[in-house]
Amino acid sequence: VTWVFLVSGTLMAAAIMALPFSPRTGFVPSALVAGILVASGILVLIYLSWRWEPLRLIAFVASILVFRIGFDYFILPSRERTAFGSVCRDRALEVGSEYSPETLFIYGDTEVPAQTLYYVSRDWSSPIGRQDVLLHGRSYIVYGPEFNQSGWSMAEEIPTVLYGKRILDIVSEH
Repeated sequence: VTWVFLVSGTLMAAAIMALPFSPRTGFVPSALVAGILVASGILVLIYLSWRWEPLRLIAFVASILVFRIGFDYFILPSRERTAFGSVCRDRALEVGSEYSPETLFIYGDTEVPAQTLYYVSRDWSSPIGRQDVLLHGRSYIVYGPEFNQSGWSMAEEIPTVLYGKRILDIVSEH
């Protein structure tokens, strides 16, 4: 059991030390310092477990917790940058800044997820409206494959998570 902990702990420390040099995780603030601190913590716990037998189980559990802290510090921000939900949120925020409650509406019974509505209208003083009639000078959120109106064309897209990955379109009169 001691050798298993020594080997697994050393591998955990080595894995954490490699993260600051990876392009996917190296962007984290103070990556090198964080890597050194987490790896040092794991190595200190390995040393303690090797020197004091009664602390082995506690040191093993503590090293796993320290490894998890390093994982959270490096991996979770990397996932956040590239996750589809983050892409959807960022795009909805852009749309909200480009349009206003007077110029952007939901057309008919188009299903728009609540989180998309929230981020589009987050900086507005009122929620996004819904209209059943297309009016001049306004833009509408529609589900592209179900929208077939002559004189209107797609201006932008909003990726969203609704029944899997789905794209909503913003249409304007051309």
